[in-house]
Amino acid sequence: MKSNSYLDSLTRIAWAYLFLFLNLSANSRTVSVNLFPDWIGWLLIFQALPAIEKEERTAALLRPVVVLLGIFDAVNWIASLFTGKPLSLPLLQLIASVLTLYFHFQFLTDLASVASAHGLPRFSARLLHMRTAATLCSAVLSVLYYIGSLDALSGILLFFLIGVSLILAVWFPVSLFSFRNEERRRMFYRSSDAGQPNRETDPR
Repeated sequence: MKSNSYLDSLTRIAWAYLFLFLNLSANSRTVSVNLFPDWIGWLLIFQALPAIEKEERTAALLRPVVVLLGIFDAVNWIASLFTGKPLSLPLLQLIASVLTLYFHFQFLTDLASVASAHGLPRFSARLLHMRTAATLCSAVLSVLYYIGSLDALSGILLFFLIGVSLILAVWFPVSLFSFRNEERRRMFYRSSDAGQPNRETDPR
């Protein structure tokens, strides 16, 4: 049950990052709604945290951060649904941006630590690369938003940022699903080895 809970949590995390990085909106004359809202991603991560905390205790520090970010994004999403645009609260947006930076850095560090402890150095290194990419991307978008430059970006730069977001939206889930599959393989072989009799002591 414990291993299944851990693997299920990795699945939730992989889907969560798809929601966090993919921004696909449905537009009408008055309303623009993100079909992959961030709050679903935060909800999935919140559900995954208990199992991750058992593997890495420092992950418990992220619970209040995930709750705050989930509430903030849910309120923004509902506001967009009814008014056609998110709330204009620069100070709260700045706080949310800082919390998002902290979350990505700490959470992916924790996952890398788990991978290393489980004897998966290749995935540990990959998760650290993902941490750097997520932190940089979040920082750049936060700065552009806060100085009010997102709407004024040139076409080339805007398409570049959209391209980066799409790459992250594919790279993160694929890498996390691969990590989960490797963990499943590791658990299977470990359980198989545990079930084999000791040839030195087994009379058969």
